[in-house]
Amino acid sequence: MNIEIIRQKLQHFYDGTSTTKEEEELIEFFAHATSLPEDLMADKMMFASMSRAKNEEQDVPDNLEERLLAKVDEWERATQGRTVSMTDAGDGTKKGKVVSLPFLKSPVFRHIAASVAIIAGLGSYYVISHNNDTQIAYDKDTFTNPDEAYEKSAKALALFSRTIEMGEKGVDKAEAKTSNIINKLDKYIQ
Repeated sequence: MNIEIIRQKLQHFYDGTSTTKEEEELIEFFAHATSLPEDLMADKMMFASMSRAKNEEQDVPDNLEERLLAKVDEWERATQGRTVSMTDAGDGTKKGKVVSLPFLKSPVFRHIAASVAIIAGLGSYYVISHNNDTQIAYDKDTFTNPDEAYEKSAKALALFSRTIEMGEKGVDKAEAKTSNIINKLDKYIQ
């Protein structure tokens, strides 16, 4: 095989864009190559090691899965309800500090945040629509009967309310499932 093609495949390998087929071709090439340029000798040794490792059965340390799950659980407990605040250390690096923000998980906080977003959206619409010199067609009244307008508005708000409730039920269901999975993992780890 042409050395330039091998170099291209090596570049793909080191960039992390190589396919399994290209990696197999590289392993095969380096396994049978006898004379190579000096700069490819380290690659030959690495691919020879990969070839040996592929053919050997690897020993997995005892209780590896349990130890990994315990570590993940430990990290979860250490950062639960917290966020990392980054500050400039003065020398161009950033220093991190974990700040506790448990209120972010509160359903009340989410409802308040949603209300603020709705009010901000309506306020923005009001300011934009009333600052225009020309009256836009959709700003004009579409109902001449106030009772009919009230009835249609009530229906629209009821539909909006049901949609919000369905969304909240979905979020609650997802939170319950997540909590259930975490509890099962905790029991499994212990």
